[in-house]
Amino acid sequence: MAKKSKKKTSKKKVEKEEGIIEKIEEFGEELSENTEKQDKELHVGKKLRDRENKQLFWFFAIIILVFASFLGTYFYFQGLKTFNFAGVDWVKEDYENLELYHARFPIVYQDRVTANYNLYLRNDPRENNVSVITGIKMKFWPHVIISNSPDAAACPAAGRMTGDLGMFLSAFPWIGNITGAVDNQTVAEKNNIAFANCTTAMQDFNKTVVLIKTGEYPHILKEENANCYVVYTGECENVLAIERFMIEILNHMPTGTKIS
Repeated sequence: MAKKSKKKTSKKKVEKEEGIIEKIEEFGEELSENTEKQDKELHVGKKLRDRENKQLFWFFAIIILVFASFLGTYFYFQGLKTFNFAGVDWVKEDYENLELYHARFPIVYQDRVTANYNLYLRNDPRENNVSVITGIKMKFWPHVIISNSPDAAACPAAGRMTGDLGMFLSAFPWIGNITGAVDNQTVAEKNNIAFANCTTAMQDFNKTVVLIKTGEYPHILKEENANCYVVYTGECENVLAIERFMIEILNHMPTGTKIS
């Protein structure tokens, strides 16, 4: 009986061990399946993240490219609006129905900055081809007379351009007096206006005369009299001719900032 009981106990023990092994195997299989499932999920998640990261990369790359393109275009066109000419820096300014060329520069006299002047022109100074007789050396005495011929005075914008030239010359500190006149004695007496021509400048070496006259074509010259400049406006191209005269004055500023 004892022997039989031992066999039963041994059999139960074996069965128990086999059951444990089966559970271990089942657990191992389940663990393997779970691990494989997690690996698949991780793999799918990684692929999804990689795809999302790639999409984000291209999204930001396109934004940066568009922004850089916009900035490049902006600075390119801004660069077209700025330039250096006649020794000073210019910027093209656009207004409604109006384009102006703006130069701002210091005027230096006796090694001292006396003013910062803003000059506005209606024509591109680089494209103003009004001829200037070579050899002109600009020099202005304390009293400057701007004298128009009757024909030139009748041109559109004559008053405005004479005023612009007067304001420009008044920025130079050694010029203390700027007056207007006509170069026709009869018209001057009839209208009680001052008379001045190049002879006037010869008679008084403390004066400079700028004579504005119509002519066949716009050009600028200096009479034999060192104190007289003649601005021919052609057929009322006074804006172009007088602006060219102002550019010529700028050209005679050493380093573009000084007249002495």
